[in-house]
Amino acid sequence: MARPRLLVVGMDGHHAPTLAEICRARGVTLTRLFDVAEVRRTATYDVDALLDRAERAYTAAEKVAGIACYWDMPGSYLAATLAERHGLATPGVQAVTTVEHKYWSRCVQQEVVPEVTPAFALVDPRQPDAADHVDLAFPFWLKPVKSASGHLAIRIEDREQLEQAIRRLRQGTSQLGPAFQRIVDRLTLPTSIANAPASAAIAEELLVGDQVTLEGYALDGEVVVYGCFDIHREANGCTFASYTYPSQLSSKVRARMEQAARTLMSKLRWDHGAFNIEFFHDPATGSIRLLEVNPRISQEHAHLMRWVDGVSNLELMVDLALDRQPSLHHPRHRDRFPVAAKFFLRAYEDGVVGGVPSFEVVDAIERDHDPCRIVLLVGEGDRLAHLRCQEPYSYAVAYVYLAGSDHADLERRYESVVHALGLRILPVDTSTGGRPRTIDATRRATLELLP
Repeated sequence: MARPRLLVVGMDGHHAPTLAEICRARGVTLTRLFDVAEVRRTATYDVDALLDRAERAYTAAEKVAGIACYWDMPGSYLAATLAERHGLATPGVQAVTTVEHKYWSRCVQQEVVPEVTPAFALVDPRQPDAADHVDLAFPFWLKPVKSASGHLAIRIEDREQLEQAIRRLRQGTSQLGPAFQRIVDRLTLPTSIANAPASAAIAEELLVGDQVTLEGYALDGEVVVYGCFDIHREANGCTFASYTYPSQLSSKVRARMEQAARTLMSKLRWDHGAFNIEFFHDPATGSIRLLEVNPRISQEHAHLMRWVDGVSNLELMVDLALDRQPSLHHPRHRDRFPVAAKFFLRAYEDGVVGGVPSFEVVDAIERDHDPCRIVLLVGEGDRLAHLRCQEPYSYAVAYVYLAGSDHADLERRYESVVHALGLRILPVDTSTGGRPRTIDATRRATLELLP
């Protein structure tokens, strides 16, 4: 007799072994619906074609008991649509889209939790005087209404920069915008949102202080926050350097954030799904500000939770998709490691990847630094300036996940991993006369630039 089946939209090789183990323990067959990474390499998203493809795969599968996804659009939309069509557990397309639409989400936040909502304004590039409608003090952030991983988010320092950014928006530089607009057009919208095109952007107050992410979920009307992660940025204040778990933020401040999260997600009628919410806490003033809401677990946190708590948030994702009570309330190996982190290995100058370690070398480095996971984002010959979905300030070339005895131990282990990887970046401009030079790739480690 066939076992119940879990479809995972966009399951990647990095998390496939862990997901397979989780599903075996729950008596469920794991099936990849299709590869979101493949879709993300295309110039545009044809959401109708993707949905037709997903529907055919669903029809061909047997005894589907749940659909899960840990990616943003189009993965989140496909998972929610299929689950809604077939009566499976999901927060629903309307709730997912409300969260992913940065302006719509901000409007709900302003209504429900105004005390933690930063100042914001819609920037509609269709308006010739769009810059005049931004009543925020410089500097501030300008972000597309729909983007991912900070892509096209720009810190605006003055009026000239703002007008340049608006001209770029008019050129349609966000590949997500048109596809997202097709999704939004199918929903019942408040008037203010109907008049906000997905090609628009949102200007947001610059937030300062300690940044954290809360991981949570809702099931049968109960909203639960189960994890808090610290986010560390580089000296430029824009670029992610690392995520660490558990957070070092005080329990009193976390409690205020958790209450805001529960209030907001309840208003959104979020249910049968995971979420994560990023906040800032300014120690100087005690203020709390909500940065953004994401309609999913953060798969970047999966290793960190497993190493510290013994339970990965991937387990929560699976349980919710199967409409089961998550098991995260009962960690099995608490404090296996006191701390864990995800590090972003970056380059800050354009260049060409001159060489990357083989799979065998990466495996050996992971064994030598266990627990350790390495995700290379580049291949030999890649031009950094041509990498897709990068932030404007740097190029991410690898992710390094580690656990350790304390934060100093994490830093030492990270530097050792970077040295062992030996990634080489060749300069595009060879005017250095053949002399080797280096580029700042992380807070301490550097990637070698060879002539």
